[in-house]
Amino acid sequence: MSGINLSGANVSGANLSELDLTEYDLSNVDFRNATLNDTDFIGANLSGANLSGLDLHKFDLSDVDLRDAQLIDTDLSEAILSNANLANAQLMGANLSEAFLWNANLEGADLSNSDLSNAHLVGANLRYASLKKANLSGANLENAQCEETNWDSTIGLESAKNLPAECQVELNTPSSI
Repeated sequence: MSGINLSGANVSGANLSELDLTEYDLSNVDFRNATLNDTDFIGANLSGANLSGLDLHKFDLSDVDLRDAQLIDTDLSEAILSNANLANAQLMGANLSEAFLWNANLEGADLSNSDLSNAHLVGANLRYASLKKANLSGANLENAQCEETNWDSTIGLESAKNLPAECQVELNTPSSI
């Protein structure tokens, strides 16, 4: 049943547990306070969706379109977000500890005050993203792209792994002091 369009729906507070929403168009859907235990979103379009405050711990969100989505204070710890598009997403205060963000597009995303400790950001696009006061302790940034990234008051960069030279240059510019 892939390809079903539910864009703009308000499912806040609904129990959507164990549903297969693979490749559904869920753009601009309001999921706040919804129960999503074992819900499958692989390849879904969640652009502009509001997933703020949800528990998405260990969710597989591979290849999901989360452009412009609201994920404020969302628990994405240990979630799989490989190849996910999170461009311009609002992730302030989100828990992304130990999340797998391989080749994720976080361009322009706001990750202020988020926890990215021990996250796997291998090949992630962090261009123009805000990591202000984010915790990157132990994060793996191998091959990450970080042109114009806001590193203001970022925590744990000294323990981040494989920080690309490009990112280190960005850290030494006056805007990141």
